Amino acid sequence: MNSKYNNGANVLIINDQPKLARSMAFLMEIAGLHATTAATPDEAAQALAAQKPDLILCDVDMTVTDGYTLLRRVRADRRYAHIPFIVMSESYELHDLMYALDLGAAEYLPKPFDTYDLIDAVRQALAEPVAYRAAS
Repeated sequence: MNSKYNNGANVLIINDQPKLARSMAFLMEIAGLHATTAATPDEAAQALAAQKPDLILCDVDMTVTDGYTLLRRVRADRRYAHIPFIVMSESYELHDLMYALDLGAAEYLPKPFDTYDLIDAVRQALAEPVAYRAAS
């Protein structure tokens, strides 16, 4: 993004906990970003096709599917493979972190996370060059 703070970027938040998803969307809006939420893989696919977000923020621990599966799907689709993908999880084991990064995640945020850490991770991922997202 051209702006120092990535103002106007579109963030897709994938989380099956509506209250948490709304809270994160509100934080993105405060940070000058636009946010859309999706609670299921189908909703996420519709949002990807409709708006082609600049960044995806996805929870790993969901009931219908997990965030790793969605990350693999996004990385396998040439239309979306370049989009930075941040993974959030309650588990923070080294193997989880390495797995997410190996799949092509831009960042792995352990929950609970600080609001500033979330916004900083989003801004950094939006500012990164596309080359780091070549994982497949």
